[in-house]
Amino acid sequence: MLFSGLQHTKTYDFVDQSKMGELLSLCDVAITRGGTTSLAEQHIFGLKKIIIPIPRTHDQMSNALYYQKKHHDILIDQDSPFFI
Repeated sequence: MLFSGLQHTKTYDFVDQSKMGELLSLCDVAITRGGTTSLAEQHIFGLKKIIIPIPRTHDQMSNALYYQKKHHDILIDQDSPFFI
């Protein structure tokens, strides 16, 4: 995993819903996709978000743009030629 060697960083392939609230309460920042429910849950827990919407979905980019404008979260466009 890309971030697994970083100090103070924990990565998960999958997290069961029963653990999600506990983990979100421990976090400061989320690197996330742009799903409506995920963004809302992370917002409730006060997380700053780096949002990378899935390009082929109909709503994730508009969700990300909303959170960028309304809550000053960071939007990264995966289709940008500068995305690595």
